[in-house]
Amino acid sequence: MSTSIRYPNRYATFWGAASNAMAPAFRVADSGANGDTRTPALNIRESDADYVVEAELPGIDKSTLDITVDEGVLRIAADTNAAVPNSGADRLLRQERIMGRFARELRLGAGIDEANILAEYRDGIVLLTLPKTAEDQPKKVDVKMH
Repeated sequence: MSTSIRYPNRYATFWGAASNAMAPAFRVADSGANGDTRTPALNIRESDADYVVEAELPGIDKSTLDITVDEGVLRIAADTNAAVPNSGADRLLRQERIMGRFARELRLGAGIDEANILAEYRDGIVLLTLPKTAEDQPKKVDVKMH
């Protein structure tokens, strides 16, 4: 059996430390959805009446899903349980599925009717409808003919 020596990447520590130092500054503004975090990918659409947020949450049990709005921040959190059963005869060769709690936060800003946000969970996708307040919706102007 051969043994290989793995030399550490000396730049990884610096960039990791720099990233960790800067992370809190950007956490609420737009946290997550990069390859090395446990946050769901999002699509956000806008119409005249509302915003629609689609979050990918495959394999999430609805009972662990926690969606809150507090002080203008939308938070989507859940627990993942990708535990590999230990059958004794099998051994885990690779595990890429992540276990634990994750959260994603978005600052909503003004113009959202927080009391009427709707949420639906289907086929691993959470669909959030965030209605705009009446004053934020476009106004139709009637033109009078003389």
